[in-house]
Amino acid sequence: MSICPNCGARNPRENTVCRSCGAVLGAEPEPAAREQPPEAEEEAVATEAALEEAAPKEAIPEEEEEAPGMTCIRCQAPIAPGEALVIPGRVRGQPAALCPRCVSDLEARFAAETEGIQLPRAVLFGAGAAILFAAVWYLVYRYTGTDLTLFAFLGGWGVAEAVRFGAGKKRGRKLQWLALGLTAAMILGAEYAILGRLNPANFLTAFWAQLTGSLFTLVLYALGLFQAYSTPAPRRLVGTRR
Repeated sequence: MSICPNCGARNPRENTVCRSCGAVLGAEPEPAAREQPPEAEEEAVATEAALEEAAPKEAIPEEEEEAPGMTCIRCQAPIAPGEALVIPGRVRGQPAALCPRCVSDLEARFAAETEGIQLPRAVLFGAGAAILFAAVWYLVYRYTGTDLTLFAFLGGWGVAEAVRFGAGKKRGRKLQWLALGLTAAMILGAEYAILGRLNPANFLTAFWAQLTGSLFTLVLYALGLFQAYSTPAPRRLVGTRR
């Protein structure tokens, strides 16, 4: 016997339609749609909102992103984007930023270092340093028998600092050439006292042989001259705007 799912009447197995209510046998009634409780609706809304937040958003182009501000390394003032002058920092890989006010202050200070040079005092102090280094160089050779060409580098730095101090702690192209010339005179004077002491007529030949025969000596002479020329060079701010 088949039981009608609609009215519950019993029907023969061969019947496909209920003889009482006419319902089709074997078809289950559709369940009535149940209303969701308010709590379920709130959970569904919260789930949809969470899914929307988790969905990937469109990336903002780099051109539209605002560059973060920087802090001046000198006065610690905040710098607006595009107004910072980024210069190499003391630690490699860590650049430093300067605000416009500090940039103007430093540029004015560097410009003042090239004005009001006391050239006679620079010549006097530089020549005194050159004579002192050459004398020590020669005395070391005379009493130890060792030609310390390292004095060429030390003398280049010492002569340049003496020139700068005599000029009033100034810098400039004139002081660079003055320090270079006095350092060259110091090297020639010391080597003349060492090499030309026995045979002054052959000094140039002996000096040239020393230069060409020892790469180390040639490098020290070059470093000394470079040090003398670069020490009094004018200072400039070199950086990029960000």
